[in-house]
Formats: sequence, structure tokens, C-alpha cells
Amino acid sequence: MPQLPKRYCRVEFEAVRPDEQGRNAKSLQGVNVRFSIPKYRGQIRGQAKISVCNLAGEDIAYLTTYMSPWIEIQKQKKIRLFAGYENNNAMLFAGDILRAVPTQPPDVWLECEAIGGYFNNLKTESFTVHGPVSVRQLGAHLAQMQGLSFRCLCKEETAQKRLDNFCYTGGLSGSIKKLNDLGCGVFYVEDDVLFLDDAEPELKAGKTVRLLTEASGLVGIPCPGPIGLECTTLLDPSIKLGEALEVRSSRIPSINGLYYPYALTHEGEFRGNEWYTKLKCARFKYG
Repeated sequence: MPQLPKRYCRVEFEAVRPDEQGRNAKSLQGVNVRFSIPKYRGQIRGQAKISVCNLAGEDIAYLTTYMSPWIEIQKQKKIRLFAGYENNNAMLFAGDILRAVPTQPPDVWLECEAIGGYFNNLKTESFTVHGPVSVRQLGAHLAQMQGLSFRCLCKEETAQKRLDNFCYTGGLSGSIKKLNDLGCGVFYVEDDVLFLDDAEPELKAGKTVRLLTEASGLVGIPCPGPIGLECTTLLDPSIKLGEALEVRSSRIPSINGLYYPYALTHEGEFRGNEWYTKLKCARFKYG
């Protein structure tokens, strides 16, 4: 296996409102960070566990957070994690901190639990979008309401499906779930982007297919499953849900073929041994 480039990891905290000293952001790079970030197609509110080691006492005091209806004063904070390598890194997670508390000495970790779009669901919204409106237009509208970008990956036939009206009452993230329940493609949120894809992705002609081999980062032996396979690769922030992967294993050639990940988990510790992306993949019908 070729020599790996140097690892990269940066974690950013952002307060929704500045504190008494005017602070509203903190960026940390080079400190030890460990994380577990699962993602799957159809996901509306992503979750992550991110821990940061040996922070200064003042940073721990500022960043400690606990969201609860029983606590009168709540300081809302957001967290973003960027990881990978110096020549290939990207944002793995962006969300709202539900809990950030320190462990006991001597090695003090600030253990954070975060949920995407949590603050969007703290109050009830009620709205109606009058149609006819296409699924693509409605997705872009809901993304804008929630401060998300929008990206359409589906066929034009799916994107142009029309609804007469769309009425919703509840937390904003639930509006995306309601769209999924209507069966108009698959909506999911990943890294501050709302995606619209087909219920079952198709291998598009002319689309670049990522090759996954032992030389490119495949670790261990892929495990066959009922609809595809499970495998592990060295941490790769550029792998996206639903994209085409060609798996070539020299150990089990019978599973070689074209797949797409329907679920993945980024796991690692910046100064530890773990630095992996774990994939659950489905096989393309004609892959």
C-alpha cells in the first residue's frame, strides 16, 4: 500500500449568540479528536459523537453545553468537523450540539453529541406551499427554510413529479420526512445539504465510477450480504451516499462489481490507529 499523506482534522464550534465576552466561534486544529459519524440514505437529522482532548480550562468552560428542557439557561452551539488528509479533506458533519461535557482527569476529553437540525425543531412551524409545484421546487424551498443547500441527483422524471399542494405543521425537519412518506424520490440531509435522489439509484452513462481496491484504500475482506456487501476503507471524506463504486477485491473476486453505498460511518482518532470509513453497499441491478 502506498505511503499515506498526513492526516488532517479541524473542529469548529459556533455559538448561535455571542457570550458575555463577545465570543461566538472557536476553531481547533492539531488537537486530538476522535469521532463516529453514521450516515444513511433517507436520513433527515444526522447524528455524531465527537470528542476533543486536553483543551485549555477556559475553552472547556466556554464549550461545555447541555440542552435540556429542565435547564433555564441554554447556550445553543453548533459544531462542524473537517477531516481526511492534507490533500483530501472535507466536512464530515455539521450539526447542533445537544451535549458537550468533560470527562474526569488526567486526560480530559470534551465529549460532544450533536444532531443535525436540532434547533430547527425547537418550535412548531405551520405553512402551505400552493401548487402545482414540482418535487424539485418544493425540495429547494424546504432547504432554504432550514438554511440548507439543495442538490438534485435524481432523474428528471422524478424531479418533475408534481404536487397540488403541500401543507405541514411541526418541526421543520419533519417536513422532509413528510416528503419521503409521499414516495416522491428519497430526500436526505448530509453536511448541510438536502439531497433529492431516486428511490433506487441508477448507474448513469458517462458518470465517473470510483475504483475501490486494496491499493486505493480497501481494508480487510469485504463481507457479502443479502443486497450487496459491507467493507471498510481508509477514511475517505469524498465518498458520498448513492455514488457508484467499483469494488475489486483480490481476496474474494466473486463479489467484485458495481455498488452504491446506502449507509456509511466515518470513524477515527486523529492521533490513534482508527481512521476508517465503513460502508454498507447495495449492488446495482446490472452492475
